[in-house]
Amino acid sequence: MEGFKAVYTDIPKTDLKGAWVIADCLRFGRVHFHPPTDPRYASLQRLTRLRFQLVHHMTCEKNRTLSLRFLRFGTLAHDAPFSNVFAKASTTIFTEMTVEEIAQTPLGDVVIRISQHSGSRLGNGNPEALAREVQATARRSFRVTPKMDSAVGVALSMSVATIRLLEDQLRRLDKAMAQELKGIAAVDGAGLVAEIGDIPRFPNHDALAKYGGFTWRQHQSGVFAAEDLPLPRSGNVYLRYYLIEATNSVRVRDQEFAAFSERKHREARHHHHKRSLVLTARNLVRMVYALLSEGQLYVRMRRIS
Repeated sequence: MEGFKAVYTDIPKTDLKGAWVIADCLRFGRVHFHPPTDPRYASLQRLTRLRFQLVHHMTCEKNRTLSLRFLRFGTLAHDAPFSNVFAKASTTIFTEMTVEEIAQTPLGDVVIRISQHSGSRLGNGNPEALAREVQATARRSFRVTPKMDSAVGVALSMSVATIRLLEDQLRRLDKAMAQELKGIAAVDGAGLVAEIGDIPRFPNHDALAKYGGFTWRQHQSGVFAAEDLPLPRSGNVYLRYYLIEATNSVRVRDQEFAAFSERKHREARHHHHKRSLVLTARNLVRMVYALLSEGQLYVRMRRIS
C-alpha cells in the first residue's frame, strides 16, 4: 500500500485521502491476501516466535562477547585454546582474570581453575596442556590501558551473564513447547507446525514456498539474464527461519537431502553454502507439504555402508 500511495505525489496525508487511496488500490484487483492464521495453533505460535526472538538476542549477545574478548585478548582471533569459546571453563578464565593475571598466575592454579569448571569435558583431556596454551595466548596478547581493561571486564562479565540467562530461558521454553504440542519433540517441527497451520490453506507446495519467502524473481533485460538472484524480503520470516533450521538438521541425517545439498554446493558459483542451504530448504518444502497433505510420517533414509 505504501508503494502504491507513493505514485500519488501530490495527495496530502488525511483520513479521507487515505481511504480514497485504499479504495483506488482495491479497484486494480491485484491485492493478494495471506492465508489467515489458524487459531488452533495460536498458542504454540506465541512460544515458537518468542524462541525466534530469544535466539536472535543470543546471537547478538555472543557477537558482543566475541568483540569484547578480542579487545581484551587480541590473539584469541587466531588462537583457540578452548573448542567451545562459550563453555563455562572458557568464560570463567577469560572473564574473571585479566591478561596479566593469566600470564603471571602459577601454572598449577590455572590448571585448578580449568579443571573445576570443565570436569571431564575437555577436548584433549589434558588440563595442564590446555593451561599452558591459555597462558601462551595471554602472553602473546597486546595490552590495553588498566582503565579500559576494567571497563571491558565489567562489560564482558555482564554479557556472559546475559548469555547464561538466555540459555536458561531457551531450555524452559523448549519444555513448554514440548508440552504444548505433544508428539513433536523437535523445536523446528513445532515451529513449522505453528507457522503453517492447516495445510489446506495452501493449494500447492509453490504457495507454501512463497509464503515462506523461498521464491526468486527473474531479472532479465535484452540478452542478459541474471543468475545470482537474491531471495525476496517478503514472506513469513518465522517460517523461513524454522525451515532453514530444519534443513540444517535434515541434510546431515538424510542421504537424499545430503546428496542434493552437496550437488547444489558444487554447482553454485557464489555463496556456495548459503545457496545450497536455501535450495535444499526449498526442496524440503515439497516434502513437508506432501507429508502434511497426506497425513504421513517422515521416514529418514539411512546411509548404505
